[in-house]
Amino acid sequence: MFKTLLALPRTVWLIGLISLVNDSASEMLYPLMPLYLVSVLMVGPKVLGVIEGIAEASSSIFKLVSGVIVDRTKKAKPWKGTASYYDVVVHAQSNKDAAWYYPEPKLAAKNISGYVAFWKGVEVVD
Repeated sequence: MFKTLLALPRTVWLIGLISLVNDSASEMLYPLMPLYLVSVLMVGPKVLGVIEGIAEASSSIFKLVSGVIVDRTKKAKPWKGTASYYDVVVHAQSNKDAAWYYPEPKLAAKNISGYVAFWKGVEVVD
C-alpha cells in the first residue's frame, strides 16, 4: 500500500495538499461567517437563513452537475488510465457502456489489470 502511494504522480500529491489547505481554511471560516453577518452587517435571522440556504443549494447543485459531466465525458481517470467501454447485450436488450476495463492501467492501478468492471444493473452469475 505504501509503495502504491509513493508511486502516485507529484501532481496528485500537490492537488491533495491544495485540497487539504482549502478544506482547512473553509472549516475555520465557516463557523465565523454567521457571526460576521449578524454582528458587522446587521443581518437578521431570516436573511441569514436565506444566505445559508442558497450557499448549501448552490454547493449541492454544483456537485450534481459536475458529477454528471464527469460521468458522461468518460475521460481518462488520472491514476488509472484510459478505460475501454462495452455495451452488454442480453436477450436482445442493450445496456450501453455497462462494462469497461483498462487495457493499459497506470502503475498506481496495476492491480486492476485483466479485470472487467460492470455497472448499470448488471449482475454476473456463474
